[in-house]
Amino acid sequence: MGTPHPLPRHCSPPAQVLRGLRLPGIVSALRFVRVASAGGASPVSVTLAVLIVGGCVSVEHYPSSWGAQPTAGGQCASISGAYADNGTRADGTAVRLSVWLNPTLRSNSPERFQLGKDLAQAQQVELDLKSALLYVTAVGPNIRREWTFDSSEGQFQCRDGVIRITRWSLDNDIVILANKDTIDLYRTQDYLLVNSHGGGAGLAIVVVPVAGYSSVWARFPVRVSATAAGSSGSGLLQ
Repeated sequence: MGTPHPLPRHCSPPAQVLRGLRLPGIVSALRFVRVASAGGASPVSVTLAVLIVGGCVSVEHYPSSWGAQPTAGGQCASISGAYADNGTRADGTAVRLSVWLNPTLRSNSPERFQLGKDLAQAQQVELDLKSALLYVTAVGPNIRREWTFDSSEGQFQCRDGVIRITRWSLDNDIVILANKDTIDLYRTQDYLLVNSHGGGAGLAIVVVPVAGYSSVWARFPVRVSATAAGSSGSGLLQ
């Protein structure tokens, strides 16, 4: 139920990796690691700026069989609606929208275990954009889980009709890695189209420098909301 890993994947020399990550992203990642280091992460991560020597790039292209590739334009409010939790990636792999959108699953919170079990029962995901807040609700026969993204805290932004969710994460266990994930949401008549992309930089065991970039496309069918269908009610987990 973790973050999907797209194919094909190939490892590249540093110049190509840096082009994939883009210089501002690398600089932001390194700055993030240094700040995190000051807060308790290993100080060795500060040496990232001079130790990155290679990495992997993994890009999954938008399939032509899905029609025209979505572009910016329209109103962000159109993203509000209900979508099937089960979707399909560009390579045909099954994916779950609730898993992609929930930040707790990638955290160290003890709640992530029960949350993972609950989201495994979800059948649809409802999005509701209200001013600075994006409400996300995963709904199933016996579960209802809700969380929010707050634009005033930089968790998402509206960009010409596209909802862009940005998440930073830091792993300093086996690999010291600063990672930035971006999820772009596009609404069409029949689908919610999702492009998950991002990269990270860090150090592996014995101070081996690593870096990478990935991009994945998926789509999730539009559905009638649980509320409108009268399927929501008492007895649901909060």
